[in-house]
Amino acid sequence: MCWQCMSLNCVIARVKYKIFWVTGILLILMSACIPKPSVVKAILFYAPSCTHCADVVNNTITSVQSNYDHNLNLVWIDVTGKHGRDLYEKCIAHYNTSPEQITFPIILIGDQILFGSKLINNFPSAVQTSIDTGGLDWPKIDGFECSPDG
Repeated sequence: MCWQCMSLNCVIARVKYKIFWVTGILLILMSACIPKPSVVKAILFYAPSCTHCADVVNNTITSVQSNYDHNLNLVWIDVTGKHGRDLYEKCIAHYNTSPEQITFPIILIGDQILFGSKLINNFPSAVQTSIDTGGLDWPKIDGFECSPDG
């Protein structure tokens, strides 16, 4: 393509070239303006053999997960393994809570620690409120890391 040429073919090629770049720039700018869905990130501590955990999972957590499918990212941590137990102990220390005060399962959502009847009664509304206010990042617990997109 000759940039000095004034023939019709060269003028059309230059116009197409400019339209291509302007369109690309507009698409990039528009994609930056599209709101991303609010995502709530939470941590669930549970024990596979715990019957209370199974009951809460079956009657509360699975329904909340299905209601907020794309807006809730819940990581399940088994406390029967060493890594899960270590994270649980750091969680207890972080929230200044005594292990004797807590029953499994436990959900960390934002700055809240939910367990027992608080989990059952407050988890659905905590998720909805967090979505309405723009989402929540992972609770800050030493030793807990999740992938940037997770």
